[in-house]
Amino acid sequence: MLEDMLLDAAIVQAEVQAYLVDLIGDGTPYDGAWNFDAETHLFSLASTSGVAPFVARGELLGAASPECETWQWGWANPDFPRPAEYGIAVLRDYGEQNGIAELRDAEVPLGDATAREFAWRMGAIASFSLGFAPCYTFALEDGIVGVIVLTDQRLQLPAPSAPRLLRCVGEALQTMPVAPRSVYVWAALREVPVEQIPGGMRVVLPDGQAEFLFDEHDRLINMSGQVLPSA
Repeated sequence: MLEDMLLDAAIVQAEVQAYLVDLIGDGTPYDGAWNFDAETHLFSLASTSGVAPFVARGELLGAASPECETWQWGWANPDFPRPAEYGIAVLRDYGEQNGIAELRDAEVPLGDATAREFAWRMGAIASFSLGFAPCYTFALEDGIVGVIVLTDQRLQLPAPSAPRLLRCVGEALQTMPVAPRSVYVWAALREVPVEQIPGGMRVVLPDGQAEFLFDEHDRLINMSGQVLPSA
């Protein structure tokens, strides 16, 4: 079931992370140090060019330790008090209800994944389950990779577009598979229609369309797009 959740989350996570990078990533004024206050539950990212820091509400999703070879959920970390509205408890409750140990248990083995890979997967599930919430991933000197879920009005996604969808699918493929269900779930959440075509599907967007072709094993083998001429 966890693998199905990752497929459902593939494009969703890629889109929210792409938008986060556009806002505070490389090439933006926010090139300084980051900070997370466990008491106020505020995440901040500074600028070295005099711009006011980017500040958003944050929740510690969890952290992966290569030394212990485990992922520990934020709700199980005694050093981080829970906020009054504990959003990521939704994941734990879902794991309990559906018998998904990776979401239910306080600590989870990394298995064959690296700390960063496992943290990225948990971030994907959080982005999908918590309503397009982006995640800030950080690494500590001891190799621990942590994830903070961010919430702020500025992080709400713009209207879907053909170029952005194609970009996000390409970026999703760098970290996880993209299956037909990935496209259907994304389209349903973004409220855009999907049309069946031979070998795949066409997503109809306000500014154009994107087509995705899959093989008999539901592996993406081709994608293309068309943007409508501007009025």
